[in-house]
Amino acid sequence: MNDTGIIIDALVKICSELRKAEAELRDTKLQLNRCSDVCGERNRELLEVLDALKLLVDEHCDYAKINNLGDPEQQHNIKIARRLMIKFGMQGVPE
Repeated sequence: MNDTGIIIDALVKICSELRKAEAELRDTKLQLNRCSDVCGERNRELLEVLDALKLLVDEHCDYAKINNLGDPEQQHNIKIARRLMIKFGMQGVPE
């Protein structure tokens, strides 16, 4: 085989490898899009859970204050709930 044949064989091999790399890149992009969709859905679910948690905490605190049951902000479950709401970026949560 002469030099031209060797170069052509090398170019054919490079093109084949490039096609494989392109296919892998397309697959990776599809996987990333799926992951992004799943993350978006999980984020929406987390926001719903945080909203529900805030409603429960507010209701509990109101009940405790109305019925003179002491300061609900001193209870460990309220402290934990408030920390979680702050940690996940909920606005307007007393510290």
